[in-house]
Amino acid sequence: MKTSLVLLLVLFFADGAICRPLTNSSRGLVSDGVEEEENRFSSYNTIGYKGIMNSGSSSSGEETCEQMYGFLPCSKTIPGHLFLILVYEYLLFHAESYVASGGERIFKILGPGVFGASAFQVIGSLPEALILLASGLSSSDEIAQECVLTGVGLLAGSSILLLTIIWGTCIVLGSQSFSSHLHSNLSGNKKYNPLERLLFSLWPGHGVVTDLGTSYTSRIMLLSVIPLVMIQIPRIFSLSYAPGEGIFVLITLVVSIMFLLCYFFYQVLKPWIQKKREEREMMKHLIPDVLEHLQDSVYGSLLAEDGTPDVPAIKRLFKDIDLDKDDCISYFELKELMTNIKFGIIPYDADVAASKIMEELDISGDQLIDEEEFVTGLSRWLNTARNQSPNSDESEEDDYQKTWEQTDKLVEDKFIDKSPLAWTKAITLLVLGIIMLGVLAEPLIQSVHDFSKAARIPSFYVAFIFVPLATTARLSVSAINEARRKKLHTTSLTLSEIYGTVFMNNILGLAVLLSLIYFRGLSWNFSAEVLMVLLVSAIIGFLASFNTVFPVWTSILAYMLYPLSLILVYILGDSDWLS
Repeated sequence: MKTSLVLLLVLFFADGAICRPLTNSSRGLVSDGVEEEENRFSSYNTIGYKGIMNSGSSSSGEETCEQMYGFLPCSKTIPGHLFLILVYEYLLFHAESYVASGGERIFKILGPGVFGASAFQVIGSLPEALILLASGLSSSDEIAQECVLTGVGLLAGSSILLLTIIWGTCIVLGSQSFSSHLHSNLSGNKKYNPLERLLFSLWPGHGVVTDLGTSYTSRIMLLSVIPLVMIQIPRIFSLSYAPGEGIFVLITLVVSIMFLLCYFFYQVLKPWIQKKREEREMMKHLIPDVLEHLQDSVYGSLLAEDGTPDVPAIKRLFKDIDLDKDDCISYFELKELMTNIKFGIIPYDADVAASKIMEELDISGDQLIDEEEFVTGLSRWLNTARNQSPNSDESEEDDYQKTWEQTDKLVEDKFIDKSPLAWTKAITLLVLGIIMLGVLAEPLIQSVHDFSKAARIPSFYVAFIFVPLATTARLSVSAINEARRKKLHTTSLTLSEIYGTVFMNNILGLAVLLSLIYFRGLSWNFSAEVLMVLLVSAIIGFLASFNTVFPVWTSILAYMLYPLSLILVYILGDSDWLS
């Protein structure tokens, strides 16, 4: 946070460069072509825009570089434009992180409910919506029409990046060998549909299995293509903007808002995603603290001298927990272990702890933990704890007590910190992030516009490729880390969050876009771009809606959709029915 604030202050106090081109008034000077180039650039840059570098000469003959808001730097070169894009992306990444952190803090305080079903969902798609809104609030319709295309590029790039690169990576990293139980079900049981049998038969070795709730979420995402189809109808039937296209814009806008409200109501009535998110936050504290107790309070260190997991010690621990000596740890044996642990000031629910530990360690799903699963799971926990262990001057006892107090607060609502200080921190982060997004959205759009014009690349492609790297970075990193745990419930929640984010991007983004078009009287020139989002969302949505088995090869399909979507826009951009 300190780094981003310092960088923002540097941008605030940076001075704009003022240059003076040499003229040909002197007979002894030979022209180097600068003046002709400047004149040619001036005639090309005919669009005036708040914050855009305006080419022109003042009365004194000096050419100025106008700063946006009067203090942000500007550039006149391709490397300079690219540098500003990277700087604004870095700041927007932190802004999005502040918004997400503030929203998560409020979510912990309020828990699943109206906030988690509505405001928390909007917060996740707020960066894209704000940037798109900023791109359309220019002073003139001509400028807004051009800059909205950049916002559409960001919106399309975010959704497609999540459904292709990130989704495919989660499948690859979360894949594991299909168990013999799964193989028998697929071969002789009607539990799995023909699509699942086909996918499994093409690559029966490794893949990802999700729960039914994830399929329901993908079906909700699939519904988001309906407004995308509706807005294409005027172009398909060659309806003019006045009044045919304008009516469809208004109808699609109303339908998008209705879809958004229905999604909020569904989250209130069926808050299973919110509850899973809350459980995941609890597990972030539960696992390391159980490890700490096992190492320091009961069984000694589980790490070797070099800091790596001590496999013989873990196996001895397994034998100690296995009370009936059947080479498997049952739920009741885990519960006995949890009961014997002193959880700090507030006693922890041993049933909840045992069930959560069972979910984490039981890879085969037979409600039993064998020695291999136990060694693999504890080694993964120990490696994660070793890599994330903070440097602190607090004593081990103080740290132990503090972490368990945090865990207990996550379990029972009455122990959650709802103090004014907690609310202040959450609201401060949320407001700071929103302010940063609002201030930096327009400069980013402008930098993308300048770079695309200087490099002679359509602004849509620049926004499509570069900008989503910042706005989706936090979600992407979190999704990849969760997928690497190779657990059904974490992988299912990760994919569900991707589907939910894409739904919000499609519906909320389309609603903002249509609002700008309808109320500002802009023309609809984004059919090819929207069609690209429609096809990718439909393909992945259909695949995930009726399927819970994803072999590794499905990630290849997802990866291929990313470049193919760009090729589709390039080919269809000049089509008669889309122009």
